[in-house]
Amino acid sequence: MGHVLDIPGIRAALAERGVDAPIVYLEETTSTNDVARDKVHEAVRDGAISAIDGLTVFAEFQSSGRGRLGRNWQAPRGASLLGTVVLVDPSGTSPSDELMLLATVAACDAVTEVTDVRPRIKWPNDLVVGGRKLAGILIESRTLDDGSRVFLCGFGINCLQQRGHFPESLRPHATSLDLESRFPVDRNRVAVALLAALAARRHDGIAALREAWLGRCEPLGRQVMLRHDGRTYSGTTVDIDASAALVVQLDHGGRRVFHAGDTSVVAADG
Repeated sequence: MGHVLDIPGIRAALAERGVDAPIVYLEETTSTNDVARDKVHEAVRDGAISAIDGLTVFAEFQSSGRGRLGRNWQAPRGASLLGTVVLVDPSGTSPSDELMLLATVAACDAVTEVTDVRPRIKWPNDLVVGGRKLAGILIESRTLDDGSRVFLCGFGINCLQQRGHFPESLRPHATSLDLESRFPVDRNRVAVALLAALAARRHDGIAALREAWLGRCEPLGRQVMLRHDGRTYSGTTVDIDASAALVVQLDHGGRRVFHAGDTSVVAADG
């Protein structure tokens, strides 16, 4: 569809911004998270886990791309920015929900930096424009024997798709940077901005990330229907708590906290 990613150019642009990000580039794979997981296994075996902090796997096409809760992620070859960043937390104290805040805020930062598109965040892991999904984030994690924790931050940002590239059932609900922007879209610039934003945002604490997330999220106070632990809940979103979980005022009374790892948004107003 588009030109392949210019990996040497991406590396050079990142170096100019002080970001040292080892990059693995593949024309095709099952899932970049799968490749990143294999790299983690190799690093654990070799006692070199710190060396893969910031490692990024890019692919032009995924045959088995996936989103949260086992959903499929489909994208034509060369249309999206598809990748996974490995993040190592030596302390083992960072929760997955905090990494979701980091990744979604950084993705918004990147899109805003290099395009005229201003996405919003739909809890917990989607970037949307005009209610249509532009990007998704998938966080997978593993705690190592030494107590440190490794996160696989998978992302898919729709860049060059036209309306006909989406399955008919998704066309009302999906979009791309090319559909939303008035100007040509360069996936290389998006890649550089994303990795630079992730590196910069890692220095933010949970309070700063939460503030940045709230400034970019779809407005709170919306009616939602959520699926959790086999049950459906309906209510009004009222807050994002300190752990990045969604706080909902339930229709039948009381408030409940829903964490991203085991909750699905079934429907939302607007």
